[in-house]
This record gives sequence, C-alpha cells and structure tokens, in this order.
Amino acid sequence: MTLNIVVDGTIEDSIYEYGVVLDTLLKSKPKYDELFHNVTEAGEELSSKVTETLDNLYQLDDRQFEPIFNLAFYLLSSSNPDLESVLEKTQLVNKIVQIEERIQKEDSKSRKLIEPTSLVSVLTTVFNSLPENSARRLDVLNAIVGLLERNKLQYLITPTLLDIFYESAKTLGTSESSSEVLFELYRVGNISDISFVKKVILNFSVDVKHINEFLTNALNNEKLLDLSEYINIEKISSADSAILDLLKIYTSVDLDAFNKFDFTTVPNVDKSAVLSKLHSLVIAQLASANSTLKFADIASALSVESEAVPDFVINTIYKGSIQARIDQPNELVFINKVNILTAFDLAQWEAVRASLQAWKGCLNEVRSNINSNKKNKFIQQQRDQKERDREEE
Repeated sequence: MTLNIVVDGTIEDSIYEYGVVLDTLLKSKPKYDELFHNVTEAGEELSSKVTETLDNLYQLDDRQFEPIFNLAFYLLSSSNPDLESVLEKTQLVNKIVQIEERIQKEDSKSRKLIEPTSLVSVLTTVFNSLPENSARRLDVLNAIVGLLERNKLQYLITPTLLDIFYESAKTLGTSESSSEVLFELYRVGNISDISFVKKVILNFSVDVKHINEFLTNALNNEKLLDLSEYINIEKISSADSAILDLLKIYTSVDLDAFNKFDFTTVPNVDKSAVLSKLHSLVIAQLASANSTLKFADIASALSVESEAVPDFVINTIYKGSIQARIDQPNELVFINKVNILTAFDLAQWEAVRASLQAWKGCLNEVRSNINSNKKNKFIQQQRDQKERDREEE
C-alpha cells in the first residue's frame, strides 16, 4: 500500500483524511472516522481528539509513522498556533519517547517496527517548528540526545549538527541549562575535536566540572599539542588548581617540573600521553632555535639515552610538530620546518628579532633598487622623447 499524506487542502479535508487513514492502517474502522465525524474546523476539540490518537501511533510501521505523525502535528499546530502551549498540553515530546519504550517491548514479525531514526526525525520537525527563542527547544534537544545515546546512533552527531544546535542554544541565552545540553550532545557524539567545547566555554555559563573535563581532554588529546591559548581564557582560572598547575607546566615545556608533579591529584589525566606530547614540544623548542640538532643535545633535554633519540624525533615528526631528516650515522637531525609555536626564552626571541631586522633590511634594499630602476627608466624615456622631437623638426 502506497501512503501519501498531503496537507494542502482545507483543514476539514485533512481532519477527514487523518481519521480514514488511521482506521485503514490500524484496521480499526470506523473508530477514528467516527471520532472526527463532526469535527470540521481547527480548535480545542480537534486538538483534544488528535491528542487522544497519539498513544496508538506506535502500532504503525516505520514507513507509515512519519507522514501520519506530520499530519497529526499539522492538525495540532493549526488548532493552536502557540506551539509551546501545544507541547505542554499534549505532552507530545514525552509521547514520542514513550513510543520508543513501547516498540522496544515488542517482537513483531508482521510489521517493520518504527525505527529510532524516524523518532529523531519527527522530534527534529518539532524542534524546527518552535520559535528560535523557545525554551521548549532545550527539552526537545534533550529528548533527541537521549534517543541517540540509547540507540547507539552517535554517528548522527556530526560537527555540522553540533554547530546547528550550538547556534540554537545560543539564541535561547547563555545559561548553564543551555550549555549542559550542548555538553551532553558532545559527550554522546564522542567527538574528538574539542574546539566545540572551547566555543561553549567561551560563550556560555558553564559548570566548573566541564572546564575540568575540557582541560583533561585537551591534555590527553595526542593530536592537540599547542595548549598555550587556553591559559589566557578567563574562565579556565576557575578549574581545579591541580589541573591548572599541570597545564602551566605543560605550556611552559618544563620537563623537570612535569616529572615532579603529583599525578594522583589529576586521576583522569593520561600521564604517558601528556609526556609523549611534552617530549615533542621539547624537541620542537630545540628545533625552533637550531637548524641542526645533535642527538646528544636532544638526549640531554629529554633525559634519555642517545640511542632512544631517533624514536622520539620520529614521534615528533609523526605528530606534525616538525619536518626533519635524521642522519643516524652522524647522530644529527636536520630541521626543515617547525610547525608549532613553543615557549621562547629571551635568547630565542633575540634571534627571531635579529632575523626580522635582517629581513627588514633586505626589503628596504629591494625597495630602494626598485625605486632606482623606476627613476632611471623614467629619465631614459624623457631622453628618448627629446630625441624623437628633434628628428621630427
């Protein structure tokens, strides 16, 4: 049976269609036809009777459910343009969640049960229909997140979806209730990119536990080496003192202080992952001041044996911190490029300053040569013009 629901007719046509289709699909004729028999216009009576049918929509199969729900939602919203009021009176979001609970208890072979993705789809319809400043949007978003988590649909939470819900939550205000939903969505999606969390922390009121989680994840993330910008985020100062101390040690590239740090105070931090990143930063820091590094100097900076240096350098190259070539027979590392900013000491800054001054001098020389060439060319053009004028006379 092909199911087509069209709502471009009159409200009376849509009411009639809803009752007939429900009777046909649920094999309940004439139950719903009679229920809507004398209802010909939108209003409280229509809303009440449509609400009465919602508890039976779980009996539809997956193909039938979404178009029937959309027709029911159309009738409800036509009866009362105030969708917040509609959701409150009908408990529509709860009824959708209850459909999930009821179909999970069924073992039907006679029909294809409603898929969780279809429930997410109709919840998204409800979400998009609400005004952008409606607090009810958070309730719908919470229901969506719960459905995704319970049904292992984390793959649906893409960075694009995160951004859409972020903008929606921001429209509602930057309260902790808004940020809690976003953090939950991020957690369920198991997103490795922490830039989303950073954006939430910067723009919303957040519980300190989320700041601690953010810093922990940033330290544990092996792909995220440069954490220096996080030190300057004002809200970061409210994090637990132990994790703040570790972050300062890490961004200072202080290996000695790292080795003395008490990691029992930050039980969720992966010490080996952070140490691996710190080793790469130490090498990158050395590379930022020298185009050629000796194995012995790297070994001394890392407090390891020279034989272990190639592995550390390879790991640093793999992390993308530097581009380099290893000359193992001569125990040298030739640096082609440093791809990450590291903490500079005074001597390194003086070296950078000297390089910039030399570059500036070269640019001035180039500019002087260009101006000189332009002047000489202009003089020559004037001479040529005078010569042509004499010939014409």
